[in-house]
Amino acid sequence: MSQTIAPPLEKVAVDVRAIERELTSLWQAAADSAESRREATVTRTCVLNLVALTHTPDDAERATQVVGRLTARHPNRAIVAALQPSRPQSGLDTWVQAHCQLPVPGRPQVCCEQITIDARGSEAVGRIPGVVLPLLVPDVPVVVWLPRGTPADFPAVARLADVTDRLVVDSATFGGAIALPLLADLAVAGVAVGDLTWTRLTRWRELVAQFFDAPVNQPHLAEIERLTVTAASMPDAPPDRAPALLLASWLAVRLGWRVEGAGADARLLRPDGTAVQIETVPAQGANEQMLGVVVSCRRARFAAERAADPAMVETRAEMNGGWPVRRTVRLAPPDEAGLLADELQIFGHDRTFEAVLQVAAALVGEGLSL
Repeated sequence: MSQTIAPPLEKVAVDVRAIERELTSLWQAAADSAESRREATVTRTCVLNLVALTHTPDDAERATQVVGRLTARHPNRAIVAALQPSRPQSGLDTWVQAHCQLPVPGRPQVCCEQITIDARGSEAVGRIPGVVLPLLVPDVPVVVWLPRGTPADFPAVARLADVTDRLVVDSATFGGAIALPLLADLAVAGVAVGDLTWTRLTRWRELVAQFFDAPVNQPHLAEIERLTVTAASMPDAPPDRAPALLLASWLAVRLGWRVEGAGADARLLRPDGTAVQIETVPAQGANEQMLGVVVSCRRARFAAERAADPAMVETRAEMNGGWPVRRTVRLAPPDEAGLLADELQIFGHDRTFEAVLQVAAALVGEGLSL
């Protein structure tokens, strides 16, 4: 767990030319304060640079809350920028602050730092790459994170490309399934891209894989006929097909299925030529992107679905008309900080995800473009 430190490490306004000097003063004040109270030493730690590009000050504040919760798992130097090119009055304001772990008795308190930038007007927004580059800590990875929006919304992404080790987006915020071809194109272009929509599926993929850990269930993999995903949807709006397409594409990569056709006419074929149906079932009022998955085979059915307790999932395996095998596992709905923390464990290319993207993009057909 982490928290934003109380004064003297509160958010401090500072001229952009004096950021590094103010950060040094910040840590000196923290060390002096800890020494005067005879508390554990404050340790300044950084294992990566995290550059969060947002559209508004409110989005920047939400990103700040996420950054604060990352301190324990991924101490970083965070640069959180609110880029508002359409604002009429141009300006560039910056602040510095610290995030720290709650101290453990007998151990140093680990802290990391954040620089917040509020850029208003096209001229100020255009200066952002030049402001960010000298602030990056050398010799540690650089991750650019877009909490909301496509990379095309942020020209700074392209100008930071040469120093970026990984780009993390959330396709659910800019099109869902139709964003998958864009991400596939980025991967082909050599960008090490991550998507929090894919990260949300990690535990669900584990649950599906666990059905087939038992050798007696493995023959059913060659007989999969339908994949049904229950996904959240807004009233009078279709559910996001991205979770179903990504899960189906993951199975395709693992089981050697191929795509025939493209777009609306595309379908997945097993090695024996049988088509696998992909279905998305809407669930309104849900606060989670995905709520269940059912793998239907010729002689079996495997399901993992949210229980009445939203922190639990019930799994059920039914084979050859026999008694179902049931179990309940804990699977708390993921939060953004946890998802991002999982993505930050990967500093290069996620080859499995990139292969899945190529299949998913073929199933979607035309999508967003840069």
